[in-house]
Amino acid sequence: ESGTAGVAYRRAMLGALVFMAHRCGLVLPVLGVFASQLPGLDLSLIRFFLHRMLSPIEPPFSAAFVVSLASIVCHPKVLSAISSSSLASSPVPALVEFLGHTTTWANPYGLPAGTLRRLREIHEVFSQQ
Repeated sequence: ESGTAGVAYRRAMLGALVFMAHRCGLVLPVLGVFASQLPGLDLSLIRFFLHRMLSPIEPPFSAAFVVSLASIVCHPKVLSAISSSSLASSPVPALVEFLGHTTTWANPYGLPAGTLRRLREIHEVFSQQ
């Protein structure tokens, strides 16, 4: 589907995914589905999902969650979506908080060095906004 109806449908589906993640405890499967659909998603839908997914969460995070979300955050399309977000629905504040917690020098989540370096760069850029 394309156009406004297609975006509305995808938004509803992403909303259902967020519900399943937060209410049913299916966080990792939801992140997997989102990652698989990411290349075909509109930038506004990426912002919508990240805002809804990140806003209510707080540490401590499982290593599996951090690794899964890190791979999503490092995707170029996600960075483009976040960079073009408005303040009202921006996932930036929650993302900055998540990155601030997960990119400590101790690397408690065992992220690969390249991923950790990229997340730190992203954190530095968005924490200055």
